[in-house]
Amino acid sequence: MTEHHEKTKYFEIGSDLNAVPGVVGQIIGMSAHLFENVYMLEVAVYEAIYNAIEHGNFEISKEEKERMIEEGCYDSFIASRCSGEGSVNRTVKIRSTVNEKSQTIEIEDQGRGFDWRSEMRNVIAEQNRSPDGFNGFGIKIIASVFNILEYNEAGNRVKLVKFADIKKPEDNVKEDSHC
Repeated sequence: MTEHHEKTKYFEIGSDLNAVPGVVGQIIGMSAHLFENVYMLEVAVYEAIYNAIEHGNFEISKEEKERMIEEGCYDSFIASRCSGEGSVNRTVKIRSTVNEKSQTIEIEDQGRGFDWRSEMRNVIAEQNRSPDGFNGFGIKIIASVFNILEYNEAGNRVKLVKFADIKKPEDNVKEDSHC
């Protein structure tokens, strides 16, 4: 008989990109045993949380981000939004649930959301092309790593599911008929 083990952790962080690495480390630590290679999973989780802060809570459009990067003022803008006079008093809520078959990560920001349907059409249409400019990789990376990617209607909450890709140790034991 197989027991069903499930572990859930909840996180709530302010709109501070410096808080992201610690949360991502804990999320990956919950599920590293399920996956042969966690590097791209880690990158995708970073992207999803960064997107929630940058595009969700800070409400920075792709075009605005591109312009600020080209003008060399993006880092200072982000720093001002994370602390000080220009700071944004919004949070990102994250729930990570792991069982023996998958990891589910739900991320919700307090922004207005975005047109995720249009963005997903662009991802599908441009699967084999590199994005133009400095940004646009985030959703492509997330979609390539997770088996399921679902947004709520508004586009300010995402549910990501990745199925386990390694066998449990007992699955590797086989009967040898020659013994």
